[in-house]
Amino acid sequence: AANHGGQTVTERNSTSTDRELFIGIDIGGTRIKSGVGARASSPAAAPPWIAEPIPTGAGPADAIRAAVDGAMRHAADEGGTVAAIGVGIPGMIDPSGLAHEVVNIPGWAGIDVAELLADHGVPVVTDNDANVALLGEVAGGGAHGVGDVLLLTLGTGVGGAILSAGRVVRGVRGGGGEIGHLPTPYRARRCGCGEDGCLETWASGTGMRKTWAESGANWEGRTGDALEVPALLRAARDGDTDALRAIDHGLDVLAHGVASSLALLNSELVLIGGGVVEGYPDIVGRFEARLREVAPKRVLDGLRVAAATLGNDAGVRGAIELAARRRDGMKEGQ
Repeated sequence: AANHGGQTVTERNSTSTDRELFIGIDIGGTRIKSGVGARASSPAAAPPWIAEPIPTGAGPADAIRAAVDGAMRHAADEGGTVAAIGVGIPGMIDPSGLAHEVVNIPGWAGIDVAELLADHGVPVVTDNDANVALLGEVAGGGAHGVGDVLLLTLGTGVGGAILSAGRVVRGVRGGGGEIGHLPTPYRARRCGCGEDGCLETWASGTGMRKTWAESGANWEGRTGDALEVPALLRAARDGDTDALRAIDHGLDVLAHGVASSLALLNSELVLIGGGVVEGYPDIVGRFEARLREVAPKRVLDGLRVAAATLGNDAGVRGAIELAARRRDGMKEGQ
């Protein structure tokens, strides 16, 4: 057996003895995903093993430990040594690793994941889930080889992450890239963060659904709160006028927020992922068309807009990359 940082791993696979592996944990609003893999060197690198998701549950401790324990068992079966654990959380993560403003998962704010997992005996590093997804796309997805990227994730909220000159921009308290909380002129909706009129109240899947429902739409006999996000995306795929109008309103708000961001960042690539894109892939083209109408011409020169390529695996693969970067820093004495 090999020992690393107090964690004993039995070598069961003689062909991969003492192979350095990393665990990635992606915490979502309803599910936690976990995976085990080596660091990705390119989009062609072998994908990690990814477990079946487990429910997030009412509290973090049991759910996170269960996800990590399962990943540890898989690493042992592979004859590998777990060198570090990376965790993506949908909230602001301060430099100490403490989670703040986890607005879409009640009861998770103030959680210190590294402390929860200290008994595993390996380094634990946490980051905002959008930053982690961006690292996944940089390591082995649509942002590979690109130095300046703005990532958007459209789902329950609107996540954002910034890569500038090859480095993730986190800010002084971990709030860098929070494009979903840019203020808009549309103040009628209260955001989960407590502010009125945040961009994600209009441009997220939830916000678009609300606009659709408030328009008086009737789709397959459903109205009001019975019109859910999956129904909105199906209606859009079917060309429903009311659904497309609601989506286009959300995209108009998003395009103005991104245009302002690009005026500051001058990014080379805008990458868009999340459940809304998976449910309605044409939304990327609709968004790009509106962005090119409202953005300053100087930031459009050479700009690419594309769908993220890793789908639901981006969080886990990015968390593995986050863990690998942590390990690199330790080896370099940082």
